[in-house]
Amino acid sequence: MAQQQPKKESDGPEQQNAIKYGDVFHVSGQTSEKPILPEDAASMESAEKIVMGQSPIGGPASVMRSAADVNVDLGLVDPNSRRTTEGIRVTKSNVEGTPIVTESINNERLVTIGETLEAVAHCAGNQAIDKADAAAIAAAEKRAVGANAPPGWGLGAQARNAADWNAKAPRDELVTTIDDVLKDASLKLPHDKAVTREDANVIMEAEVKNDPEMTTTIGGVETQISQEALGQENGPIKYGDVFLVSGQVANEPILPEDAAAMEAGERNVMGQSPLFGPASVMESAAHINVESGSVDPSPTPNDKGINVSETEKDGIRIVTESVNDEVVGQYVDPNFTGKSEPPPPPTPEVESVSIGEALEAVALCAGDHAVDNADAAAIEIAEKRALGTDTSPHGGLGEEARHAATWNSQTLRCEIRTTMDDILRDASDKLPLDRPVTHEDAKAILEAEAHHDPANAITAGGVGEMMSAAASLNIPKS
Repeated sequence: MAQQQPKKESDGPEQQNAIKYGDVFHVSGQTSEKPILPEDAASMESAEKIVMGQSPIGGPASVMRSAADVNVDLGLVDPNSRRTTEGIRVTKSNVEGTPIVTESINNERLVTIGETLEAVAHCAGNQAIDKADAAAIAAAEKRAVGANAPPGWGLGAQARNAADWNAKAPRDELVTTIDDVLKDASLKLPHDKAVTREDANVIMEAEVKNDPEMTTTIGGVETQISQEALGQENGPIKYGDVFLVSGQVANEPILPEDAAAMEAGERNVMGQSPLFGPASVMESAAHINVESGSVDPSPTPNDKGINVSETEKDGIRIVTESVNDEVVGQYVDPNFTGKSEPPPPPTPEVESVSIGEALEAVALCAGDHAVDNADAAAIEIAEKRALGTDTSPHGGLGEEARHAATWNSQTLRCEIRTTMDDILRDASDKLPLDRPVTHEDAKAILEAEAHHDPANAITAGGVGEMMSAAASLNIPKS
């Protein structure tokens, strides 16, 4: 490979080009030539969170954020540029009752090879693996990883061994099925990438070449990889689909003017509209609703009581966003320098709420919420404050929460994510020591939760909010 030497005698620095979609994704046409902007990444991340409840590490939004950051750091794009790439979409469909997520830019699919292999497990999972299936799986793995797996390692090797066993298995019930090998395939691949038509051609050729009748398996690897698009679920995205709200609001579709009203409120109170905040999520949801034809882009105005307010609690500034009094987001201002007098310690006559009890309240109020890094940080600090130590104990709530957050970030299927209830149920019994929540505890926990959230947000009904409420209850009334 030729070496590139620095041009010391050039008239100026070598011109650098912004990272474009074609540089990081297998896309074509005008999309491939467009630079990746922060607004694009924000839109994709919001759409991922709407549909999946999270933005997966290493997913398209994560790749776009990294590329956009580089483009901004090098001065190649304006960080305040408005989105130029339309058709950023994340949709969900069902394959044999199993939700499959598809991400696209201008109808260019970004669903990964690993996710597609998991769809095979659900569509043709009961089929015994043969040599054609094994060849297709090995080809798919090579395309995802970018190289042949080491001998005896990986999905391809597992599939080949299964095909050899199935060829001589004495009874049908002893055979190895496609589901046995491809279940959770995306977690078994060390690297993954978006599916392209070139991938489909290579995998189809491998499957057909290794089948005596030159055919492919119905619902198998080649069929799923070659599928051009997956249908979108019917109906508009509602507030209950993306926020922890109830009642009539939960069934209301998110409209463009709702998002505009929330963004205006954010800018009025905070001076800006945070990336990935409620307004950003609502904008993406409204865009999807309009694009799918589920809502009119210019409907009759409908006042849903959209409100953005600010309060000072425990010495820090908290911004609360709500729709018809249902909280959809809260933020901690890290630059707020307000002071508040520390409250006196609770008197013996007052029955105080302990840290463990406040954590149990989280399990009741936000029990279905999947644990993320911000939640884990708040739980860890709460545990340390309860025990009076600077380190979390091995096997404690903090360690369990960190493991849960890591697992959840790598898991697309909502039903197998670890929730707050899984970690914090009976928290008092899991803490070897416990004590009443104080003002200082609440402030430290709120700050930890906000610090570990990309938008300085805190979970509605989460650890920080419950600790703050408990600390207020523990202040003796004069």
